[in-house]
Amino acid sequence: MASLSGWGQDGPFRLRAGHDITYMAVGGGLSGSGPAGAPAMAFPPVADHAAAVQAACAVAAALFARERDGQGAHLDLSLMETVLGWQAASLTAAARGRVPAVREQGLLDGGTACYRLYRAADGGFLAVGALEPKFWAAFCEAMGRPDWAARQDEPLPQTGLADEVAAAVASRPLSHWAELFRGIDCCVEPVLDAAMVPEHPQVAARGQVRRSGDLVEVLFGLRLDGAPQPPRTPLREAAAAVILDAWSR
Repeated sequence: MASLSGWGQDGPFRLRAGHDITYMAVGGGLSGSGPAGAPAMAFPPVADHAAAVQAACAVAAALFARERDGQGAHLDLSLMETVLGWQAASLTAAARGRVPAVREQGLLDGGTACYRLYRAADGGFLAVGALEPKFWAAFCEAMGRPDWAARQDEPLPQTGLADEVAAAVASRPLSHWAELFRGIDCCVEPVLDAAMVPEHPQVAARGQVRRSGDLVEVLFGLRLDGAPQPPRTPLREAAAAVILDAWSR
């Protein structure tokens, strides 16, 4: 049996009400997110979705163990601890004296020019993840600024270099940058809004998003033996009523 709760089956918070935003707050998921000055909320809700996946993985592991030893198990999982489980680096940094709520200071939180979001002229955003020197060099060459390449190891935070990149990206609309980097493999992609996601060539090719009228269905991201994903079985009210009736007994 798997019990997935907000805080876990014991401890002083076990019966306390909560939602994704509070599980993220206590589990450390908010303090290190967002630009400098304030934490940023995530959407879709991270704890809600991640805990569901973690629970499914735990159930699969427990079923595998049962096949080997014949023993069942009670799994105790929580939304808060799912987020907490990702915080080893942040907690270690705090234990070593680094203020944990400081953002735009480190390698992956916006402190580097090569791993950051940049606003284009039309308000869209370009995601730059050119961490490796070869990717950063390719990005700089494409931007017409090969001189930036040698500055990748400047001390953090790289405010000056990031400002220069930001000014360059802000000079053109997002469509310009999307087209420019379409043929350059350097970990740079436009930030897609919801209307743009289904039309992305990779998303379209994989067939994960399907539309029926104004209802959009997103299938689970798994291919089994290379086969295309089957459509989900539509909800049948009669069958659902039978299941709920049996469950209530």
